[in-house]
Amino acid sequence: MDPNELPGPEVTRGWWHQAACKDKNTNDWFPEKYRGGTPPTDKAKEICAGCVVNHDCLIAALKEEQGQKGSFRQGIRGGLTGGERAKLIKQLARYNITRR
Repeated sequence: MDPNELPGPEVTRGWWHQAACKDKNTNDWFPEKYRGGTPPTDKAKEICAGCVVNHDCLIAALKEEQGQKGSFRQGIRGGLTGGERAKLIKQLARYNITRR
């Protein structure tokens, strides 16, 4: 699956200025760095869920991570963890979702 073929607008970095997380503590968005038990992701995911540029963020992440191994996909972006984004790419590939 080529993330550049995902349906939706072309994504630029201009969306970042509208991101709900831009002034937040980045530690909340990188559960991979959490030590001890299950990493806390609820706070970041809650902020992402209400963000007006959530879709742009997710598409940007998928495009930037294109062809990368799972360990490269870090942080919560577009409301999804790296593992969740990897699963999404596999699902999209299975259903051959491309730009229309």
